[in-house]
Amino acid sequence: MVEHFPAKAAMSTEHENTKIKQASKSEDPVIKNIIERIEKIERWIEMQTPPALMIENSSNLKDFELWNQVLLKLQQTLSKPSFDTWFSGTIAKLLDEDVMLVLCKNEFQSDWLSERYKEVIFFTVEEVAGRTFELEFATVKSLEKVLS
Repeated sequence: MVEHFPAKAAMSTEHENTKIKQASKSEDPVIKNIIERIEKIERWIEMQTPPALMIENSSNLKDFELWNQVLLKLQQTLSKPSFDTWFSGTIAKLLDEDVMLVLCKNEFQSDWLSERYKEVIFFTVEEVAGRTFELEFATVKSLEKVLS
């Protein structure tokens, strides 16, 4: 079982942010360029994350990393057209310690994954996470409606 130390992580992130702010005052053009690129990437990531998932807690990164590992395994197993068609744009969120919600771009993708890929996703998640989760499927829009 992996233990998480959110206070330590928060202190580390705060320390890193302080270092970045200090570096941003630098006149070195290379450092300024790097900081500008980091800020652009951070803005892009924020734009990619649906508002329904903008929950301020440390689990977002854990969920993101877990789902990316699952996607990498699936990409190795499935044909490129199948993977690109059915898994492109999906996001996963752990609702609690036993339920993983797979968010899809639209209802058709959600239904297709639920009906045809649920088993392969289930076993891939088990392989990556070392445990099983109940899988649920929804669209980003349906989740946003429920949360608003």
